[in-house]
Amino acid sequence: MSNLSEASQRMRTGAEHQREAVGQASSVVEAVQKSIIEISDQAALWEEIRERIAAMERVKQTVSETAGRVGDMTKRSDEIGRIVQTIEDIAAQTNLLALNAAIEAARAGEAGRGFAVVAEEVRKLAEHSSEATKEITTLIGAVQSGSQDAADSMERTIKDVDEASEVTLQAAGCLEQIAKTATETAQQNNLLTEAMGEVERVAGENLDLLINMAEEITSVNANIEGIAASSQENSASTEEMSASSEEMSAMVEELVASVSEVDDQIRNLVTIVEEAQKVLDKSRKNDSGMQRAA
Repeated sequence: MSNLSEASQRMRTGAEHQREAVGQASSVVEAVQKSIIEISDQAALWEEIRERIAAMERVKQTVSETAGRVGDMTKRSDEIGRIVQTIEDIAAQTNLLALNAAIEAARAGEAGRGFAVVAEEVRKLAEHSSEATKEITTLIGAVQSGSQDAADSMERTIKDVDEASEVTLQAAGCLEQIAKTATETAQQNNLLTEAMGEVERVAGENLDLLINMAEEITSVNANIEGIAASSQENSASTEEMSASSEEMSAMVEELVASVSEVDDQIRNLVTIVEEAQKVLDKSRKNDSGMQRAA
């Protein structure tokens, strides 16, 4: 009788252990799912960084094109400078010719007076041309200086963009790997969640069955004890009931062993899930370190 009561108690205890193990496994799976969501957020961050990299590349392309246009403008300024220099040389020659014409007109006397007036006007025009070319030369010099400053600034900008792109690409590479790992882990976690759902369903059915059996065994045990008390004079009946009780105890022992086996399997599953949680925690820690470095 005592064996039967002890077996019933062990079944109740085993059922409770199963309940706790399944609950613990469910909690760990929820934690894993939360970690998956967090890593998925990092995957979204990778997409954002990739867009920023593309934006920086567009900026770099625009700056490079602008630098090319500035370079072309500098070349044209040089060409204009050479043309202006030619005009200045022509003005100097014209001025010299006008002076020579004035001298020849003076020698001609009254007959060369009209020609002297024309020569004077030509000389004045040559002087104006010379002054204008000097002003143009000054302006061209200022444009060339500004163009060179702009070209230098754009070159530094391109260099800065290249450096920023390199750093961002390194960070993006890490995030891309994290995103890939997150996708794979999410797939595994979905399978694990489905398996845990099935385990919880079967375990719940087993728990209900074990509890009902434990209650029935307790009731049977009480009835046997009552019958045994009223049948103390009939030793044969008592021996038969004892044999039945021992047989039932053996059956209960087998059930308890099955309960223990299921309990061990659930605890092993909990251990596996906890290891998965550690891996995810490590991934999150590495990701946080990478973000600080970036």
